[in-house]
Amino acid sequence: MYLTGASYAVYEALPEEAIELADSPVLKTKSIKNQVEADGMVTAHLRDAYACCRFFAELENDITKNGAEDWTELSAAAR
Repeated sequence: MYLTGASYAVYEALPEEAIELADSPVLKTKSIKNQVEADGMVTAHLRDAYACCRFFAELENDITKNGAEDWTELSAAAR
């Protein structure tokens, strides 16, 4: 059984009796955010939400005016 926290290669290289299935203290420590990290996450989410709203508004307006034929995955990515 492979658990997250160690690479698959490391897990496979160890003998079965050497494997202890437990939560990784490293992952637990990394999950705790300080105030600067938490504020940065909020700011990033707000920027992403703003960008998504602008993109979808542009998409909606353009499709309403010109139809969906002008939009492809590549043309959308270029905007």
